[in-house]
Amino acid sequence: MSEYHLYCTNESEDSLDMGKMSKILCKLKTIEILQNYPSQFILECLLENTTIEKLYIDDVFEEIDMSTLQSVLSNGRIKKLVLNNWDSVHIVLNLLDWDEINLEEFELFCATFTVEGFEGFVQEFVQNKTIQRISFRGCGLGDEYAPAIVQLILRMPTLIDLELATNFFSHHGLAQWLDPIAQSKIVHFDVSDNPLNSIECIIPQIGIILQQLKSFKIGAAIIYQSGLQILADSLHKAKNLEYLLLNEIELTPLFFVHLKTGFDRLSTLRLDTCHLGIEAAPYLADVIRKKNLKELDLSRNKIQSDSLEILIDAIIENPNLRLLDLSENFFGENGFKQISYLLKKSTSLKDLILDINPIGLTSMHYLAEGIMSNRTLETLSIEDCQFSPDNIPVLYKALYQNKTLFGLYIHFHQNMERLDCYCEGITDLLAVNRGIRQLSCPSFSPAKLSTMAKVVENNYSVTWIGFPDSQQFDASLRYGLKYDYGIFSPITERNRDIQLYRSRDLITIARLIILLNVPYDIAVQIFNIYYQFSSLALRDMGTFRRALLSKNSIGKIADNLGFSVQVFTRRCKQFLE
Repeated sequence: MSEYHLYCTNESEDSLDMGKMSKILCKLKTIEILQNYPSQFILECLLENTTIEKLYIDDVFEEIDMSTLQSVLSNGRIKKLVLNNWDSVHIVLNLLDWDEINLEEFELFCATFTVEGFEGFVQEFVQNKTIQRISFRGCGLGDEYAPAIVQLILRMPTLIDLELATNFFSHHGLAQWLDPIAQSKIVHFDVSDNPLNSIECIIPQIGIILQQLKSFKIGAAIIYQSGLQILADSLHKAKNLEYLLLNEIELTPLFFVHLKTGFDRLSTLRLDTCHLGIEAAPYLADVIRKKNLKELDLSRNKIQSDSLEILIDAIIENPNLRLLDLSENFFGENGFKQISYLLKKSTSLKDLILDINPIGLTSMHYLAEGIMSNRTLETLSIEDCQFSPDNIPVLYKALYQNKTLFGLYIHFHQNMERLDCYCEGITDLLAVNRGIRQLSCPSFSPAKLSTMAKVVENNYSVTWIGFPDSQQFDASLRYGLKYDYGIFSPITERNRDIQLYRSRDLITIARLIILLNVPYDIAVQIFNIYYQFSSLALRDMGTFRRALLSKNSIGKIADNLGFSVQVFTRRCKQFLE
């Protein structure tokens, strides 16, 4: 076990057992603290911990003693700190002595600053001597924050990775950083998902920093033909570049002509929403054939079957391409015929993403034929592909014959009643296929999930089940939403890696149950009780005991399971003692 997600609620600190918590934490490398209590208790446990390397804290700073946090961050054990959803975050950050903190990575996600607060924070933050990576993702920063970021770049000689994605910077802000970056040691730079608009006038400066960068991510920019030619020439000369992301930038065929040579170290190329048409396909194919390329993203480009045929021939010729993303291209039946051909011929492809490409019955048969013939594919994602429940048997018969594919992602965004129509087919798939180890699927109704859980219990290969819908579930927990994802977690002791994608409080309980080798039937009841006591998340075992043996729950739960109250009570006591 390497990761631990902790969902904390308002509970008396006196009821928490530091000894028990420390025993759990000593097995882990990552901990996530959510909500607003008992985060202080967890931090005190971390003072003596020697294994935790990554610390995630979500919106809890009002209850944290800053001297404790300072001690935790200064001992040299924590390498990465991530703060999520903190309002006015500069207030707490300015209370820390950054020159004493020994982090390597610092990330802020959806945190808010005033301009003055951000400037003050930077003045203190630049005193740090160890941080190599900084991320301000989704923090609402605009051009008025750009001068402070200039200071950050110039005054932190250890900085090699700067992420400013998903903010509100325009080309004016970007222009202020390019010369400082050229003078720095930064080799990873991310300014994607910002409304940059026209960057034509600063393309030469971008060309300069490309000569030192290993990864460059930029998007939502307008570049005209002359600028594209300069950019392509700079990319051609970028000898160190390994990762390139260009999204929401219209790329012309001539752009790829300039890239026919060069790109000798590029391993990842992501061209999301770049308006790639049939004219660009032959020139892009030349880039794809480069043997150093291992990951290719061509999602949301409206690639039609004629273009796809050209590109797939190039993909097959590349002996090292492992990941291909063709999401949201709507290439139809002829496109899936090409995908089938790719799967039959490829000797290297490991991961294939085809999300949001409608799959009819004919397309599903094409896909199935390719899967049956393929000998390398490990994960397949066909989320939101609008295929009917009747198509699932075609898919699982193909998967039954495939010997390498272990990860299947087939989530749909539909109402619960319609989703349940798919559950029987997916359950049948798990019943006959012993190769599937990872499954991401819709959040079916509790009755359907219970049926699936019984099948998974007998499928000794399954070790991971995810529910993407539970991202919405996270946001609703505080408002009393109750839904049982927990039935999948404590399948048996063998499934030590099972997790519930983003359902943080349930991950907490599930992993604790697995860690303690709780019997399956008792574990299921713990989850059921959790939903009857909505304030219950991870607390001490005394809280579990009181909940399990409550007169309001014990009879109902025992009856639902077919146990007598006496037998069920005895089992609970055996577990809790």
